[in-house]
Amino acid sequence: MMASDTLLSALDVGNSRVLALMAEVTPEGELVVRGAGMAPLPEGMEAGQVVGFKSVVERIKEAVQEAETSARMPMERAWVSVAGTYVVGKNTNPELPIAPRRQPITAKDLQRLWDAARWQNLPPGHVVLNVLPHDFTLDDQEHLVNPEGMVGSRLSMNALVLSSKEGPLRTLEKAINDAGVAVEGFLFAPVAASLAVLTPEEKA
Repeated sequence: MMASDTLLSALDVGNSRVLALMAEVTPEGELVVRGAGMAPLPEGMEAGQVVGFKSVVERIKEAVQEAETSARMPMERAWVSVAGTYVVGKNTNPELPIAPRRQPITAKDLQRLWDAARWQNLPPGHVVLNVLPHDFTLDDQEHLVNPEGMVGSRLSMNALVLSSKEGPLRTLEKAINDAGVAVEGFLFAPVAASLAVLTPEEKA
């Protein structure tokens, strides 16, 4: 049996089917698929939104049970991909003074900058899905990929913030919860796909 801290699970609830995946993280950091399940969803979803709650819950259960059977382990939590016209993007450029001045940038500084991006003004009724940093600027040094450890007094970040209308997101979350799975977090489907298939050079 796999330890829970080495197991990653994912759900994709599309307009025509539900996909469930369970994978083990090896000591080398690689992913090995242990279980997969699919259930057709002829009705219940439209344009990425739940329109037939009970049907969606039952199909999620079917896909999860199939994945659990092949993995021989329960799916307790999962990352969930979402897509739909209710997801919008906004460019942001948060800035952070470094105190004391001209000190090395730390992981804590980067987290504060990340938090500043998440707390920007969103459209009414929206919640943040993902923050996608493009590059960083430290004083007069631009287009930095990762400034951690570098020395400066003012740090900024160019990023795309993806947000979702809260209603569709919470309805989908409840459907997944009612199917017996807790939501670890949400990822915008194109972002999830890019993380899975693009090389580091292609992501740059």
